[in-house]
Amino acid sequence: MFAEVKSDNDRLSDTQGLWIHVLSSAGIKVELCHALIKEGQPGDKLQEEETQ
Repeated sequence: MFAEVKSDNDRLSDTQGLWIHVLSSAGIKVELCHALIKEGQPGDKLQEEETQ
């Protein structure tokens, strides 16, 4: 399993996208997670998007 975590104002680079493609093509589960921070609510969970 491979996980890439991005902040609210971040995005995948072309190289990262290529590695995600290579890993998923090799049968490795890949998750792209976007960290979300809500003011006044510490401990909020991450929102996950599956790329496969």
